[in-house]
Amino acid sequence: MERFHHDSDWISKAMLKHAVRAGGKMLFRGLKSVVASYMPAVIVPLVTALLVIVLFITAYAVVFILPRQIVAEKVETAKARVVSLFSFATDDPEEEWVKELDRELQKKYEELTASWDDGLTEFQKEQAEQYKLSWAVLAAVDRVMGDPSINLDARGKIIMPQPEKHYEVLKPRFEWKESTITRVIEWKEKDCDPVYDEKGNKIGEDCDIEHRKKVEKEKVKLLTLADTYEAKYRYEYETVTTVEGKATLHSKKITTTKEVVKEITESGPYYSPLMGILSDNGMGNRESLEFVLELASVYDENYEYSLEDRWVGVNSIAVDFSKSYYSGGLGKIRWPLPEEYTALSSPFGWRSDPFTRERRFHTGLDIPAPRKTPVYTFADGLVRFAGRAGAYGKCVIVEHGDGYYTLYGHLSKIEVKEDEEIKKGDVLGLVGSTGRSTGPHLHFEVRKIDKERIKYKNPAVFFKH
Repeated sequence: MERFHHDSDWISKAMLKHAVRAGGKMLFRGLKSVVASYMPAVIVPLVTALLVIVLFITAYAVVFILPRQIVAEKVETAKARVVSLFSFATDDPEEEWVKELDRELQKKYEELTASWDDGLTEFQKEQAEQYKLSWAVLAAVDRVMGDPSINLDARGKIIMPQPEKHYEVLKPRFEWKESTITRVIEWKEKDCDPVYDEKGNKIGEDCDIEHRKKVEKEKVKLLTLADTYEAKYRYEYETVTTVEGKATLHSKKITTTKEVVKEITESGPYYSPLMGILSDNGMGNRESLEFVLELASVYDENYEYSLEDRWVGVNSIAVDFSKSYYSGGLGKIRWPLPEEYTALSSPFGWRSDPFTRERRFHTGLDIPAPRKTPVYTFADGLVRFAGRAGAYGKCVIVEHGDGYYTLYGHLSKIEVKEDEEIKKGDVLGLVGSTGRSTGPHLHFEVRKIDKERIKYKNPAVFFKH
């Protein structure tokens, strides 16, 4: 641990020294070029711009490059990695903050965030699990606010971590409604009476086939609102009835009636609670927010954030979906794959994430198909995005008017370009397994956007008739 901590100090100094040296060279070259090429009246704004660039490089090195360099070092445990990343103190007992306090703080972060499901049933936990707060966010908030190289208000003093206070602000809050799941179970049984001869000997049976039925009702609570530090998520439901099996002497027919999610509405303003904490400490700007989220993703490799584009859910796409560029409307539609590929490997709704095994809400349909199967446009529209999109891999997003958009993910090849108008049934790409995928399939989504309100629609509803 000690060796690693000293190594991290050395890396920190080396990275800062390198950043400053590189910035100085850039500034000198820039000034030399400006003096030789432009009039004195232009020099001042250009010099100012160059200084801003230098400051940006230095800050970037401290907040992004340095933590990632430290993470790359081999350490014995995940806890050691977190401690080394968070701590900017030593084991000197004269120091106000020492590494042992970091270890205790790490435990506190884990204990607090593990309490997110207190008082919930297992059924409720399954619905809300994806909204639990990562301990890494709490750690990143304290780290950024207490670092004098980032927070100017922290220079000359240590801003002590406040995990309990911050957790109360950032923890998820849920609202629920009562619902009933009704199951009608039917089967058949033989009802036989013995048959006797005149001497009273049993010679057979007289049987009738009787139809049996029983009704089971289960009271449950359904999630209606998840109010998180990222956004608010509201759930709307519809009642559906499904039938499994047949009522025979050897099998049962089970008719289940229950409410299922029809759509989810995501609304901003985004990261409002987190911005509130930062603003109270003189850091109420986008850059500080990015520092916190990026550092949290360094601490916890399973933590993902989407700041640039909340609609898509990955930060590799920077598209302003609050602006509409297609004047048409959602007219006639078609299935996005050839007719022989209609079976689903994962429907819209709750499922176990194939990678993390955690209970998460799947906002689209996964439709298996061989690699290079053509993918068709759902309806007439305008291509708003065509390229790589993080977990979606090669991805196309089409605007259809009236706030409707469709997304086609995990493609092996993209056949359209951004700002291209396409018609229903046009081939926009080929099935693949790019991005976060377990095999060749199309991930298909339908969403409706209204300013800062995003509704995740169940695509299957559009093909009911």
